[in-house]
Amino acid sequence: METATPDASAPAAEATQQPAPEPTLEDVYKSAAADFQLAAPVAPVAPPQPAIAPSAPAAPIIPDPYDTEAHKAYLAQLAKGQTETQEALRQVAGFLTQQQQKEAKAALDADIKSAVDTVNEVVGHPKPKVIEAMLDAKAREDVRFKALFENRAKNPAAWSNALKAVSREIAADLSVKVDPALQASQRARKIAQQQMATTEAPKSETEEWESLSVEEQQAKMNRMLNQAMMG
Repeated sequence: METATPDASAPAAEATQQPAPEPTLEDVYKSAAADFQLAAPVAPVAPPQPAIAPSAPAAPIIPDPYDTEAHKAYLAQLAKGQTETQEALRQVAGFLTQQQQKEAKAALDADIKSAVDTVNEVVGHPKPKVIEAMLDAKAREDVRFKALFENRAKNPAAWSNALKAVSREIAADLSVKVDPALQASQRARKIAQQQMATTEAPKSETEEWESLSVEEQQAKMNRMLNQAMMG
């Protein structure tokens, strides 16, 4: 009995799957479109009324109005008590407001640092403040990116994908390098200017250069370029 051999020309049973491309910012915006819509205002809910009304406080004993001194003392004591109560309430309200502001700022700073660290894992910039400034500029010019940041707690997945997309954009922007030869020439010129500044009777750069022979000019340029590259 002969065994059937597989046909070599037959296509493979399963094609090699290509990894899905990373989502762009536009893809993230489309998937998080609901985050850009303002929520409808919620009508305030009236607090529940107590089943039994609290008993009224006992009425203060008012002195005889014909007793002038006693009546004045009573009014002064009443005004003092009201003032102290209001001051205590203001202090409590101020303390709570300061605590809330402090906690909100700490949370905001932590979220910004986390975003900068996430982007800099891709970019690898030596100064995180540069990344923070670029993210701030992105939020100022792109209201949708800002909306994703403001809704980061509501939709953390969208914010994470947005940071990945922005990381690639920033890395591309910062990948443009200065021409090394131009940079070396600029540094050599700066070194030459510094050296000329220390001379007792300095000549102008043009005069000093024109006073040299072609070989001396070439040798000086090589020295300056070498100093610039080593510096």
